[in-house]
Amino acid sequence: MISDSDRKLSRLNAIKNRSTRYEVILTNGTLKYRAGYTGRHSQAGVRSIATKNFDDIKRLAGTPDIWWIKPKPGFHEGEWWIGFSGRTERESILEGELVWVGSETLKTTA
Repeated sequence: MISDSDRKLSRLNAIKNRSTRYEVILTNGTLKYRAGYTGRHSQAGVRSIATKNFDDIKRLAGTPDIWWIKPKPGFHEGEWWIGFSGRTERESILEGELVWVGSETLKTTA
């Protein structure tokens, strides 16, 4: 059986000579899911991940109405948004990755 530290080391070695990628998350303020990683730290990068995983995102959120950026103060708990978490892929691996929106486990429970 592969230990967690071996799995992390393997993932870190796989991205060693790659350019930085940023974590994109789907959240409603309580729940957080990893939508993916993008090398573009811009709204185009977020849209690319959202488009690629739209069916899984819509299934989890229960609605296609999702904010495209982190909302301003006044954001209502329970409203979904997709945007950058503030972590790089490397930081995400080291700190613990969020569950991916396309995870088979989520598909059977959602």
